[in-house]
Amino acid sequence: MATGPKATYAEPVRWKAARPRFRPLRLLLGLLVGAVAVIVSGLILPGVEVKTFLGALEAAVLIGVLNAILPPLVAALRLPLELVLGFVAVLIVDALILLLVSQLAPGDFKVDSFGWALLAALVISALGT
Repeated sequence: MATGPKATYAEPVRWKAARPRFRPLRLLLGLLVGAVAVIVSGLILPGVEVKTFLGALEAAVLIGVLNAILPPLVAALRLPLELVLGFVAVLIVDALILLLVSQLAPGDFKVDSFGWALLAALVISALGT
C-alpha cells in the first residue's frame, strides 16, 4: 500500500491555477485518428466521399477546430435539457459541421446530404472514441 499524507475530510479543498500543457504528440495522434475515422466513414457510407489521405487530414483539422468551438456552446445552451436530448443536439451540430467542411473543402471531402452527414458524424465519433 502507498503511504502518504493522512486524508482528513474536514479540510477545505485547495485549488491552484496551472498553465495548460501543450502536448504536440497527443495532438498529432488525435488528428491521425480523426483522419482515419473520416476515411473509414467514406469507405462505409456511400454518401460520403474522401479522395485522398491529405483531404481526410484536412477535413479532420477543420472538424477538430469547429468541434472545439461549436459543441461547447451547444452544451452550455442545453443545460436544462436531458442528457439524451443534449447528445442529439451535439450530434446534429456535428452533422452540420461535416456539411460545412464539405463546402469548405469540396475537392477532397464531400457529403451528399444531411442524412449522410448525420450517419458520418455517428461513425466518426464512434471511431474517434
